Amino acid sequence: MQKLIAIGLGGCFGALARHGLNELIHRRFPHFPWATLTANLVGCLLIGIVMALVIDSRYNSEIGFSLISIGFLGSLTTFSTFSFQTLELMQEDRLAAAGANILSNVAIGLAAVWLGMKLARMA
Repeated sequence: MQKLIAIGLGGCFGALARHGLNELIHRRFPHFPWATLTANLVGCLLIGIVMALVIDSRYNSEIGFSLISIGFLGSLTTFSTFSFQTLELMQEDRLAAAGANILSNVAIGLAAVWLGMKLARMA
């Protein structure tokens, strides 16, 4: 139960951080999705730090990991998880799987957004 509360709390703060970042950046630079790029890059940096600490066994709090990685970063951006998992595949010399992960997430993700918009506009 504590893990679920930690994830929810982290998710709440991640969503608020994402919204605040969007408000702060998009108002000043409305012609490019800088806020999304910033959230994705910050999320990638932070998940890199967290995962290195976990992998190197310098941080082993399941509740803390759930709060930060799953909750906060998961809510701030899923791109950080995608990037970490792709890097992990590359480090395991599974380059075809890494490439497939990149292609699948980007190409199919774009297609899914397009399809979702088409479906919504049909209603």
